[in-house]
Amino acid sequence: MTEVIAIRLFWWADEPERRLLVSIGKPQEAPGGKGEFYCPIQMTGFGDDQFVQAIFGVDAFQAIELALRFIGHRLTDINAKNGGRLRWEFGDNGQLPNEWALETSS
Repeated sequence: MTEVIAIRLFWWADEPERRLLVSIGKPQEAPGGKGEFYCPIQMTGFGDDQFVQAIFGVDAFQAIELALRFIGHRLTDINAKNGGRLRWEFGDNGQLPNEWALETSS
């Protein structure tokens, strides 16, 4: 994990002591020097806390953008599989933002 540049703490609506911490690391140029960058992310409190996921992009900006999208999709999936109980500090009653809702196909 590189230097952490952002974190967000989540918890379960009926289990506030059960926490999930999402950390985003500072983007770095990928090994090999081909101009590609990666942005590391880590979710602790939910399984393998030592696992750091590297999200790659053509530059540092895209690596951050794709990391945020990945986190949004992952949290949406976790929330959906757990009855919509995932909460965070801001928003209406701590619920996840509407734009993180899973799209339904017609």
